[in-house]
Amino acid sequence: MLHFACARSHGRNALIQLIEESGTNITYRDELYRTARDVALQATQPDNAKEIDRYIIGLVAKGDLDALNSMLLEGYDHIVDVVAPDGTTIEQVAASRGHQDIVRFLEGVRTFEENREKLLSAIRQKQFEAVVNLTKLQDGAKLVRAKNYYGR
Repeated sequence: MLHFACARSHGRNALIQLIEESGTNITYRDELYRTARDVALQATQPDNAKEIDRYIIGLVAKGDLDALNSMLLEGYDHIVDVVAPDGTTIEQVAASRGHQDIVRFLEGVRTFEENREKLLSAIRQKQFEAVVNLTKLQDGAKLVRAKNYYGR
């Protein structure tokens, strides 16, 4: 439903209202591995992508670390690159609201994604020792459950 909605233009705030009221999962990927945000950009609907970004900024502003963590584990790849309409980065939004736990989370996203890809690669290449070492990292338990871009 969200993918379909993102491919079309809407009135102001309509898309973010749809996301918030329906509780739809913005991390869901279609059969081409595209998120609704990706579909919006491919359909030349950048305002829809900005609405999704605004939703994420709202999660950061509210301090909803659980939702952000869930998005990361689901393989959503547009968390740290989100910028508010006024140019404020997502890290700046978190810091200005006093959400130091979210600032730390955002600072660790890239490393987590890199380690996730290393783990999946080690599994594919049957490198047992590398798999064991990666799962012993501080985020090892999360790495094991995390999906990547392809939902693996």
